[in-house]
Amino acid sequence: MSNKKKILFVDDDSNFLDGLRRMLHRQRVQWDMHFMASVDEALNAISKTEYDVIVSDIMMPGKNGFDFLEALGDLQRIHNVPTFLLTGNDEQTLKRRALKLGETALL
Repeated sequence: MSNKKKILFVDDDSNFLDGLRRMLHRQRVQWDMHFMASVDEALNAISKTEYDVIVSDIMMPGKNGFDFLEALGDLQRIHNVPTFLLTGNDEQTLKRRALKLGETALL
């Protein structure tokens, strides 16, 4: 059984996810990294696997990062899992909304 921590990345941009895979390749010794292209795919993964950290994009087609946070808020078993939202937008209302939904940090 692996002692590695599990991290889940969620982003609809496959190029961004591929970039993360390449940049974080050396961290695979410490982290078991999972990459999902949609909120639904991520929620399905969360139903089967426990994660130590979740990182998601905000702006995605269909269900977005806020929809994801709301769905995560309904899952009692992951209430203590740190969640981070990524965005290129520095609008303060996004940050307030994310924090209200229980997000750990807006990056």
